Amino acid sequence: MLRFTMGPLQNTVLPVLRQPMIRISVCLLIGGGSLISAAFAQDSGGQGLGLMAGNSEGPIEIDAAGSIEWDRNRKVYEAKGDAHAKRGQVEISSELLSAYYRESAEGGSEIWQIEAEGGVLIESENEKASGDNAIYNVDKGIMVMRGRDLWLTTATDRLTATDSMEYWEREKYAVARGNAFARRADRKISADVLKAIFIEDTKGDLVIEKVEAYGDVCIESQKTVARGAQGVYFASRGKAILDHNVRVQQGPNKLTGARAEVDLNTGISKVLPGRSAPPSTSGRKDRVIVVIDPRSQATAPDQGTVSPAVGSKVRPCG
Repeated sequence: MLRFTMGPLQNTVLPVLRQPMIRISVCLLIGGGSLISAAFAQDSGGQGLGLMAGNSEGPIEIDAAGSIEWDRNRKVYEAKGDAHAKRGQVEISSELLSAYYRESAEGGSEIWQIEAEGGVLIESENEKASGDNAIYNVDKGIMVMRGRDLWLTTATDRLTATDSMEYWEREKYAVARGNAFARRADRKISADVLKAIFIEDTKGDLVIEKVEAYGDVCIESQKTVARGAQGVYFASRGKAILDHNVRVQQGPNKLTGARAEVDLNTGISKVLPGRSAPPSTSGRKDRVIVVIDPRSQATAPDQGTVSPAVGSKVRPCG
């Protein structure tokens, strides 16, 4: 294995490093001690999914089975063939890793964008993310992954999508677009778009605190399925609020209205009327509709509140 340690970039060209049948490794320190940074970085706290997270003084080691090139004209490093970039407990791997740099105001050089193509996998101690390709803008702290099978997992949560997955490192939230799906234990949320807002737990690991859902929203627990045009789920409290053409199903019992407040811990739902509520059988609008199966054990007190039906089945999200 070949290994290099580099200081500030100079006006020279690093020759293409090629060595068949062995891996090539480069340990990079770029411009005045600033480091190459890759996806899903964090400013502080736990390690997270980012090569900027954790120990800010350590170098990043890049290795590849094919070659590592420094193209001064294009101002880019390229690691090709089963390429890996590692710093501390965080590692990003793909078939091609490209790090673009520019001259900094201090006279050195700085990385401004990282691109990964082909089987992208980002791993830390308790978080992972995967996609076909990824672009990380260092200036904005935004990572965008695209591909057919996008996913991000933490110690407790899983977030998936089919179009794109964004991670905003400074704000600590992810946006999943296209058949978006989030899951924690038996709690599931699906929508056209999901925005998952993270906090750090007592161990410094990322966990989802709140999910905002847009378009064909469905929230599910073991006994309750609630649907609407948009909604918000508060993960720590196990409660959800849905708006616009809301339908709540608990076994054979169904409620419809304009707005719903759902407690997934107790299984108690409250549906409220509004202009978007569908007309009842009498043709009157702005009313809550409850359809109760007399064979179930559910009851329907005032205010549109329904308790779960014991042993009943509900149609799942998706």
